[in-house]
This record gives sequence, structure tokens and C-alpha cells, in this order.
Amino acid sequence: MMFKIVITISMIVVVITFTILPYMRNAIKNNLKRKRYLDSGISDIDKMQGIEFEEFLKVHFERLGYHVKTTKTTNDYGADLILKKERNIIVVQAKRYKSRIGINAIQEVIGAIRYYKGMKGMVITNSYFTKNAINLAKANQIELWDRNKLIEVMLKNNGREISSQIINNVDGICPLCKGQLVEKVGPYGEFYGCKNYPKCDFRRKKRG
Repeated sequence: MMFKIVITISMIVVVITFTILPYMRNAIKNNLKRKRYLDSGISDIDKMQGIEFEEFLKVHFERLGYHVKTTKTTNDYGADLILKKERNIIVVQAKRYKSRIGINAIQEVIGAIRYYKGMKGMVITNSYFTKNAINLAKANQIELWDRNKLIEVMLKNNGREISSQIINNVDGICPLCKGQLVEKVGPYGEFYGCKNYPKCDFRRKKRG
């Protein structure tokens, strides 16, 4: 009788060791990664690889209530993420770049909408878009998230909503480092930038 009890206990231990514990470790690992992405700032994104940026976006869109699927790393037909909520399908092109995003990204997501039978297309970047890219996106109803929009979404998902009055005010406070926002002029026109640049490169297009 005692021998049978020992055998039963041993089998239970084996089951726990090889099935339950790995599942728990993976769950803990995924939760930690999710928290890290939700707590990430724009400087963290700038250091990410392209695939990691896609995973970062996946976590944030899931936080917004979407069911998210990442596409293959090759032959993705112009989409990195497929978002679904109810009957809506949105295709997303993710661009973790240092330079401005041109029309190629817009053209890719336009094609992806047809292939994935999407209702809407988006291009998201940690950078900014060229004027031609913006014009092409407007003509094809493609939603663009540049660096500033991405920062807003990150802060909201982390419970730190930005006041539009603060962001758009020349005397406002930078939502990233709490420095002063000052009026500046760049190649693409006037904008509000952080006084602590280059340590902080937050900027916001001036609304005329």
C-alpha cells in the first residue's frame, strides 16, 4: 500500500515538473515582458529591433482591446500586425527607423489591406513621415502614427494621459522629462520641442 502511495506521489511530482512548472514559468515570463513593454518609453523603443517593436505594439493594441496577430518576418505582404475587434480588421505596418518614413511604407500597407481583406490601414513609427508619405496616406485613408502619436498612446496605456492643452502650449511641460516646451523651427516647419534636447527629443507639430 505504501509503495503504491509513493509511486502515485512520484507520478504527480513528474507531471508538475514537466507540465505545470514550464507553463507557469512561461506565464511569468510573458507577464514580465508585457509589463516591460507597457512601461517602456520612447528612448527604449529607439533601441529595439524591428521584431521587438512589433511585439511592443502587439502588447499595446491588446491593451486597447484588439485581438492581435503578428505576420511572418518574411513575405508579410506589407503588414506586420493584423488587428481584429468585432468585425473590423486593421492592417498595420510597423517601422522602427531613425530616418523619416517615405511613400514605400504607405504603398506596402495599401497592398496589404487588399491581401488581408482589411477595412483600414495604419503605419506606425518611432520617427516621422515625409510630406509625400503624408499626402499619399491622406489620399488613401491610411492612418499614420508618428513619434508624437506613439508617445501619447504609450502614456495613456500606462495611465499617464497627456493633456492636449499642455502639449500644444508653447509654455507647456514636456510629458517625457518635465522640461519646458519651446517653439522651434525645422526643415518641415514650426514645432514645439523640449528645451532639454538632445537629452530629450520630444517634439510636437505646431497647430496653425
